[in-house]
Amino acid sequence: MEKNKLQEQLIAFSETGDTEQMAQLLQQGLQVDFKDVFGRTALMAATQNNQIHAAALLLKAGSNPNVKDHTQLSPFICAGANGFF
Repeated sequence: MEKNKLQEQLIAFSETGDTEQMAQLLQQGLQVDFKDVFGRTALMAATQNNQIHAAALLLKAGSNPNVKDHTQLSPFICAGANGFF
């Protein structure tokens, strides 16, 4: 499968919190800070949907909580603004 499609799947699994599928994709060496067409990383997708376990997995894999999307919002700011833990 095309690498960008795999990256997009990682973002989709992050939105739903499917850490099992995420772990399998991460083992393939995907970029944790890949951005989709909206500038979202997998960590941003997980954060916006309050998927705590998915976010923790991505942080352990090296995802940067300060990477901004096209609206200049970062996962760090998103979590704080929404009162997520």
